[in-house]
Amino acid sequence: MNRNNSRRRSSTSEPSLFKKNVNSSIRQQDLSDLYSRPIQKLLKLDNEFKRKHDSVPNSDYARIMNRSNQSILDRVVYDEKFKNSTLKRIDSYAKTAHVINFQKRQVLMDYMEKNHPDSLLKNGCVDVKYKNIESLSPDEKLIFELSKRSINKHNNHTGDNLKKYITSTNLHDTIYISIDLEEYEFTHKITEVGITIYDPRENGSYFMNGDYCTSQIPTFRKYHVIIEEEIDSRNSVHILCKKPESLFNETYILTKRETNKFLQSIWDRYFNNDNIVRNGFKCALVGQSVGGDIKELTRQFNIKSFCEFDYDLTLGKVLENTPRKILVYDTEKISMTFLFNAVSVKKQLRFLNIPHGSLHNALNDAYFTLISFLTMTNIESRINLKLDDPMELLKKCTLLNMIRVHPEKVLPVEVLYNIEESEHKRKSSKKMAKNTEQLEYGLPLNTTNYLDLLDF
Repeated sequence: MNRNNSRRRSSTSEPSLFKKNVNSSIRQQDLSDLYSRPIQKLLKLDNEFKRKHDSVPNSDYARIMNRSNQSILDRVVYDEKFKNSTLKRIDSYAKTAHVINFQKRQVLMDYMEKNHPDSLLKNGCVDVKYKNIESLSPDEKLIFELSKRSINKHNNHTGDNLKKYITSTNLHDTIYISIDLEEYEFTHKITEVGITIYDPRENGSYFMNGDYCTSQIPTFRKYHVIIEEEIDSRNSVHILCKKPESLFNETYILTKRETNKFLQSIWDRYFNNDNIVRNGFKCALVGQSVGGDIKELTRQFNIKSFCEFDYDLTLGKVLENTPRKILVYDTEKISMTFLFNAVSVKKQLRFLNIPHGSLHNALNDAYFTLISFLTMTNIESRINLKLDDPMELLKKCTLLNMIRVHPEKVLPVEVLYNIEESEHKRKSSKKMAKNTEQLEYGLPLNTTNYLDLLDF
């Protein structure tokens, strides 16, 4: 008990300074006072202009005129012609991925049968309970895992399981809300809330006047909230505190009550909105092991919802019979459609070649999780990254394992400075160095076969 108390005090040894620095940098959200008098006069005249031209000739006109996007988006109706043609494409891809996966998995199994026949059962399938797995070399363990991957319920490429994850993304009919919560490691109270939203209606992914149009640069809505009551709670033992390191937009400091109202407004705008379902769209929650975040949301914030969480992704029922369901996509499970076990968001991003940094900030985690999800579920991304080819996965996994065993890391200068500083102050460089494992940016690799880099 005394030890826990001492650890708790050590974890909060700097909060007063942190809070002071935060308070000194807080900007008021009301920016009207920042405008000069000429600008204020022009904005007033512009508002009068908008009132005079209140009729809406078309949605483009209304959005350019800065009218409420939400009222415009709620009138967007999903086109069934696009849906039918896309479903054929999804079905064709899932079947092709299954065939290729099965054929190449057989090559891996043939290798195991030749070199380690005791690893296979009498029916030719891989023995998932193989007792001598520790006798295999690291590379052979990888071959073994990849050869048995389709047996796992999340890994199979029979088509249905893969289709379950990729259908909504490729139909462009689902609004994705990625939520991440950060907790204080001692009290488990929520300290941060990060939300990233991808709305296909805002990205033009629908038929407008008979023509399909889409944005080449996706638009995301991003929100980062620090709970004011927990502003002094800074993690330092298991993970580093990343509260002030949002990579995208401003951080809003709200009380727990204000945060509750804000989250409820998000829920009402998307999940409790009848217009979305009526016009053929769905809403989904995305997250890494998202079930835990949902549990904490309902426990620590009294969110009123008229929907049920659909963990099984019953897409057909959602579209036809039970519109009031929230689809729940767990990126941990989705990563198992191409890997042999569940991996962290960091490893997903590394595997998918997605630049990232400052993880364990709630907004950063929510954003990168959503990017990882969209990459893993988009057909073209899966083809370009060769996620459905076990042989290509073998090469990629081998390379990543090689990088992981190297002790050298490329870290931000600020982190290196903090490690050096900690040696003089608290002599806790080992703890700092351990936490830097989450901050690996990549290693410089020297190569003479530079032409191989052009191999697509």
